[in-house]
Amino acid sequence: MAIDDEVEKSDAEAIVKEAEKSAQEMILRSQIAGLISAFLPPWLFPISVAFNEGLNQLTTRRFYTRLQGMRDAMNARLQEVDDSKVDKDWFLSEEFQTMLFESARQVTATADRKKIAMLGNALANGGIAEFSTESRKELFLQIIRDLTPQHIAMLRRLLPDNSMPTEIRWRARPTLAGTDEDLVVLQMFAASGLVTESLKEPNVRVPRISFNSLPSSSEARHAFNEIVKGLREPPKRMFRLSTVGRDFLNFVSFSRIPD
Repeated sequence: MAIDDEVEKSDAEAIVKEAEKSAQEMILRSQIAGLISAFLPPWLFPISVAFNEGLNQLTTRRFYTRLQGMRDAMNARLQEVDDSKVDKDWFLSEEFQTMLFESARQVTATADRKKIAMLGNALANGGIAEFSTESRKELFLQIIRDLTPQHIAMLRRLLPDNSMPTEIRWRARPTLAGTDEDLVVLQMFAASGLVTESLKEPNVRVPRISFNSLPSSSEARHAFNEIVKGLREPPKRMFRLSTVGRDFLNFVSFSRIPD
């Protein structure tokens, strides 16, 4: 390994370790276990002290495990980028501190490894030159908070096909019909601006009628009924990844989607 590579690696690790230290100090002051034990019924008061101590150890251990996952994702993302493209001063900024504390709060409320990795990626990308002008960093972080495994699975369905040529990949991205339980997830994405919504009119099938002779009354009646039947079908709600959704997925390193 070259000396320059070792320097770059140590710089990235220093940034990540400082972030972890700040998050650890925050959680140790938060007294999460004390808050939970406050909801114990009065008749459990005699054992509340022992309960609080055990719960505090459990929540702290789980927090550190999740925090380590976020730190690993952040470190891995920084290792992927040339050191010259990392703004180390940003990691000392108030914006980074705000995002770090929000990310630490989120890891206390999720065990989803994909979400934890997305948080770590977002923290790393905030200081990378590619995203230096991105003004929606905190907004994207808030969107991560509301994602469930069902949402993450749906995001994968919305991704463009990587096997397609780069120049047409974005234009050829999937369009999904919002039906059943998928509709709830897609509507949430639409509210966040991650997808665009459109209506697709039903395909009305017009029966073929010979014009060589006048149709019989039964043929005309059948054609009319078929048209009316088609018109009664409601339009389908169609959803497609928006440019905001593309930028969000790029920022959290969920997928690299070209323009």
